[in-house]
Amino acid sequence: MRGVHNQRLKIAVSEPPENGRANSATVEAIAALLGVRPGDVSLVSGTRSREKRVFVSGLDVEGATRMVMAAVRAAE
Repeated sequence: MRGVHNQRLKIAVSEPPENGRANSATVEAIAALLGVRPGDVSLVSGTRSREKRVFVSGLDVEGATRMVMAAVRAAE
């Protein structure tokens, strides 16, 4: 995780953007950050872009925001 920039979470993955590998790594990174299963995270848009939108099953926006901000603070 690289932090929050312009109200967006910035994550870096080492997988190349070939055959969906970077997308899978992004989903896994978000799942680990939020403490959910990778199956609970799905890409809503941006599968072919650097900017992605995700849906996390079982979390509301406020809950996810709290968890992300706690992770950002812990990483500083």
